[in-house]
Amino acid sequence: MNYKIIKNFLNSKECENLINEAQINSNLNNYQKMHNNRFSLACSNIEFNNLCNQSDTWSKLEQKLASENFFKFCCDTLNLDKNEFKIFNYFKNKNRNEFEKKIEKIGLSQLKNLQTRTIIKFTLIRLIKRILKKIRFSKFFFPLKRPTELLYDYSVAGNGYTREIHRDSDSRIIVFILYLNSLEEGTNGGNLEIFKLKNKVVKNNSAKPSKDECDIMDDVSPEAGKLVIFQNGDDSFHSVSKIENAQNKRHFIYGGFTLLNGRNPYIKNKSVLKTEFHLYE
Repeated sequence: MNYKIIKNFLNSKECENLINEAQINSNLNNYQKMHNNRFSLACSNIEFNNLCNQSDTWSKLEQKLASENFFKFCCDTLNLDKNEFKIFNYFKNKNRNEFEKKIEKIGLSQLKNLQTRTIIKFTLIRLIKRILKKIRFSKFFFPLKRPTELLYDYSVAGNGYTREIHRDSDSRIIVFILYLNSLEEGTNGGNLEIFKLKNKVVKNNSAKPSKDECDIMDDVSPEAGKLVIFQNGDDSFHSVSKIENAQNKRHFIYGGFTLLNGRNPYIKNKSVLKTEFHLYE
């Protein structure tokens, strides 16, 4: 697995400010709950946009991550060719018209609060937008470079949060995790576990091999300012050990440079794990 660990990508004060300002300027009720007690706020979300507008610390981080320099840094660190890709802001487009803003607010609403006709309308519009995205970023318009966007979320995870062994989803090409804090002494789990295959072959070309098929290579503990980046390929298997007995939350930013259309060139086998683009719509 092609990965690197960079300590002090952010300093401890920056991390502390990010956590505090997120708690003040965003509402956890508008976060997406997933993976056993993890709450995430997508970078394309209205709530995240408001957070960046109200917090200089978050605004500076967004500019840092969304920059060409960060993409170049990730490619250079992993020894990948950045010229194969072209960066876009499709999901993170800040210039939404009023109709698009209204549709996004519908997407943030609980299903039970919506009328049937509103649900049908929302579903049709989402389907049309996905078809148009495929056409817009097809090889016909981009025969030489792969359209790519940085998609990420700010996450807060507590006791019970865990992830099984997996590689990242099909459209991710470079993945990163940026930790904003450590877990206190006495906490079990919460570490990023990195694996290699025992026999270099996964049964049925699975994107989620069993523990019996893997050996652990590294065990990375959360630490404020620590950045982990890796190339998402056939062998990029990792997991998160279950958080237990934690008194505080694990704050982190997860995401990656993501193809807007087409197949990941670093995944050669036939395994499939679709990217959850709906989280950013």
